[in-house]
Amino acid sequence: MAQSTINTANSVVNSYSALAANAAAGTITISLPASMGSGFTVGSSIFLVQMQGAAINQNEGESYGSVTNANSAGLYEVRTIVGRTGGNASNPYILTLSSALTNSYTVAGKAQAVLMPVYKGLTINAPGSIVAAPWNGTTGGVVALIVTGDLTVSAGAKIDVSGQGFRGGSIIGDNQSAPEPTLVTLYRSPNPANGGEKGEGIAGYQADYTSGRYGRGAPANGGGGGNSHNAGGGGGSNASANPAAYTGLGNPDRGPGNAYDAAWRLESPSFATTSSEGGGRGGYSYSGANQNPLLLGPNNAAWNSPVVGSGQPGGNNRSNVGGRGGRGLNAGSGSTPRAGSQRRLFLGGGGGAGDSNNLNSGDGGSGGGLIYLVATGTVSGGGSLLANGAEGASAGSISAISDAASGGGGGGSIVINSQKALSGLTLAATGGAGGSQGRYAASPNETEGPGGGGGGGYIGYTTGGPGSLNVAPGANGDSRTDPFVSRFPPNGATRGASGSVQQFAYASDYLVPLPVQLLSFWAVAENSAVVKLTWTTSAEINSSYFEVERSTDSNVFDPIGKVAAAGNSSTERSYELRDAALPAGTGPLYYRLRQVALDGTAIYSAVVMVARLAPVVTLMLTPNPTAAVSTLTGAPAGAIVWVFDVLGRPLFSVVADQTGTARLELRRVGMPTGLYVVRTGKQYLRLVLDQQ
Repeated sequence: MAQSTINTANSVVNSYSALAANAAAGTITISLPASMGSGFTVGSSIFLVQMQGAAINQNEGESYGSVTNANSAGLYEVRTIVGRTGGNASNPYILTLSSALTNSYTVAGKAQAVLMPVYKGLTINAPGSIVAAPWNGTTGGVVALIVTGDLTVSAGAKIDVSGQGFRGGSIIGDNQSAPEPTLVTLYRSPNPANGGEKGEGIAGYQADYTSGRYGRGAPANGGGGGNSHNAGGGGGSNASANPAAYTGLGNPDRGPGNAYDAAWRLESPSFATTSSEGGGRGGYSYSGANQNPLLLGPNNAAWNSPVVGSGQPGGNNRSNVGGRGGRGLNAGSGSTPRAGSQRRLFLGGGGGAGDSNNLNSGDGGSGGGLIYLVATGTVSGGGSLLANGAEGASAGSISAISDAASGGGGGGSIVINSQKALSGLTLAATGGAGGSQGRYAASPNETEGPGGGGGGGYIGYTTGGPGSLNVAPGANGDSRTDPFVSRFPPNGATRGASGSVQQFAYASDYLVPLPVQLLSFWAVAENSAVVKLTWTTSAEINSSYFEVERSTDSNVFDPIGKVAAAGNSSTERSYELRDAALPAGTGPLYYRLRQVALDGTAIYSAVVMVARLAPVVTLMLTPNPTAAVSTLTGAPAGAIVWVFDVLGRPLFSVVADQTGTARLELRRVGMPTGLYVVRTGKQYLRLVLDQQ
């Protein structure tokens, strides 16, 4: 671990792995697929987080997509790897963690382990930047790192996970709409002719939406797709100050001097002044006539202009069926998911796709990713930490007939857990703007729905104050056709809501404190009665003491002694303890360190094994001198014991029994009185044979 500098743009410093099996709270191991887990080695730190797995209301209607059980979505924790086994074609890696899991994690909920680099100090210089691998439905979307000194993000440098979160609704396979002027009011449908695809969120994506992935209903924080024919997609979302204030209709853009209020009042008398948490709504469906939107409201056949020679109405009544904005995730009770202080962090939700039937639109904007930083020093500089949602795709152009535009992605999440001051940096987790709908020169009155803006994200930080904080929502897109460009550009699309900012105490219980950085831990048998334990740390944060624990079977451990820790240190420190009260027996002994912080939290080191030294046994001959028989004790069991005369000639041998004892009957071989030599192995003794 050393001071590091990053000067290269788009540097990916994390590795990612899905889980190979569910991991229950209270267990101390997790499993990673052999194809993903090779880089997760002993001593490494990991950020374990569940991305999805929330259950939602799947029923048709306004309640579609509401969270009925958050399950483990958004839960996270930091651990250190203290042991690893497996990792071949038939067996996953089994990682032993420094302490038991606080939360449960599931494979189906897309839990992932993120390998966290640990820097002694880190400076990012322009044009350098750190980014995540984009979320791909299994892993990615997260930058997580530990700095045991100062973190400096210089002017022009950044940590940027913008658009690397949950994916927007896709237009692939959705180039179809219901016949005009069919009114489609469904909130979910398996039929792409009924609407655009919903954005991704904590309840899943595409096939996870079992009651239908198309239509205007918003699944958790994913934006709803615009309904047929050509309504705009809704914006995704993330954190919210008050999820109960969600309507899915977004926040109307009232225009300069509230000039658009007249148009909004034609939808509902008080709509211009309404508000909603979460993402913004997508714009109204297809219209073809050059009417005045300040005088003629939505859901009216007068907006249709018959297509010459086709018998078609040339419009869909400009119906109010845009995709609903994604639902806000934040403080609440019961099954409502919570962000930040309630132990949950989320990626920004993907925007819903606008309805498309002419291949002239694009996907909903991806949400912002997640930045999770732990620093024991200052976090400063003139650079940026960004987790913004991406813009929704716009639709149509001067030379191409239009489809509906898509919703913007929700802002992501930024957490900075720094022990010292945070200053100077720009922190932004904004919602992405909704896509706009262009003017087609050959049909300048034709109008489709713009996209809704994404909701703002979450920013949590500790001490000091950054240069700026921004969790603003994304703006809605515009319709730039002749009837709307100067009168009412939003055409039914609305902005998202702002996200959430929180300041918290360093190393609070929901942001796991940085563990002691243990360089080594050794156990050496000094003799048959004493084992010496030594260990070295490279850094310590709020450490209180080390407790050495011993086991005879590697399963049940008992404490044998404590050593005071340094408290806070960024230099190497060495410790030792001697175990001079070894238990009876000859089998190996197992030791581990329990590293206890000032707040009482503790983590464990890897287990080390030491073989005991056999006691040094002295050979003895008794009696010596002897007149006939002498007994040798202290030999190894089964050892051969030889008797030689003074000239070195072997006379006879016997075998020591299981106690290491050998009976030497000297007179039976007619030996005269005198001096003899007894040998076993490399040890020799003198034996005197006296007269009888």
